[in-house]
Amino acid sequence: MNEGYYNHEFIDTEYETESSSSEEEIDIHSKNIGIFYKANEIKENQLSIDQTRLTDYVNVRNKLFSPEIIKKRIIVDTNNLDHSNGHNTSSYKIEFTEHESKNKNGGFQNYRNVIGFQLISAQIRNSIYNVNSDNNTIKVYVQRAVPSIVVAIKTVTLDEGNYKFLELATEFKNKLNNLVDNEGTNANINGWNVTGNTKTSKYTIRNDTYNFKFDWGITNSSAWRLFGALNMNDTEYKAANTDYILPNVVQQTQNYVDLLIDEIPYTSCIHNYNGKKLISRIPLNAGPGEMVYYEPERSDTNYFFPINLSSLTLRLESDIDNKLYICQNNDNYFEFEISILNKN
Repeated sequence: MNEGYYNHEFIDTEYETESSSSEEEIDIHSKNIGIFYKANEIKENQLSIDQTRLTDYVNVRNKLFSPEIIKKRIIVDTNNLDHSNGHNTSSYKIEFTEHESKNKNGGFQNYRNVIGFQLISAQIRNSIYNVNSDNNTIKVYVQRAVPSIVVAIKTVTLDEGNYKFLELATEFKNKLNNLVDNEGTNANINGWNVTGNTKTSKYTIRNDTYNFKFDWGITNSSAWRLFGALNMNDTEYKAANTDYILPNVVQQTQNYVDLLIDEIPYTSCIHNYNGKKLISRIPLNAGPGEMVYYEPERSDTNYFFPINLSSLTLRLESDIDNKLYICQNNDNYFEFEISILNKN
């Protein structure tokens, strides 16, 4: 007889009747949690064969091996995108399907019964350009003072790149002095000067001959932020031979990037004015061209009804005008935690 399988408190003598032996076997089996088949009959203080409470064992087993909710971490990055036909690291889709062409190494799976989603960490590069296609165009209206007629309506396009405060003033000045009038003379509308005050972080614009005004928001450009304009466009002409000091401090770096994911239910997103699927707002607290590592403060998971998560469509938006974040296609990665309802 193998004593390891018996609880001796139920064996009185070596010579028990067949009836009592049968009862003993039932009792022994009922206290061996490994083969117990009526879990709902476990009582509060019922003991197993090693004299530990069965309820304690069940609680540990459920907590470690069969919890109601399973947590899994996944990491997505732009290094594994298909680069053969071009890509955009501010807008891309990651497939979790086991199809060979989408998930070649089988590292992902089709995640079913997902009820929670959180960002764990992120790493993105702060764009090295502070002048890009989102903010490099400005429309300028030029008016002859006497007689008062418009001689040019031109668009200034700044060269994209990374500019320091005074360097951007020089770039704008040079582009303005290359404007040509509309009167058929093909003469340059010169006499422009753009200077920057490093103490106040404000620009001053002047033309010695012409009145002028600017449309800073042409084609949704955010050039008004670069130069500290009050509004997206000037409503009145500025007088010739007079300094025009732009009223606001310049904003020549982006403040943050918004991470949006279409597949995640809104109840688990950060609620916002536009109702976007906002997962996190990532501050760009590193210098131009430097990597930003972001780890948000963990909070309680907002659960939602179970969904099938077979892909993630990520979009990085800039802090202005709902446009894609222009990062010159630098790589990024995101680590997420998904909560899965365990139905097994």
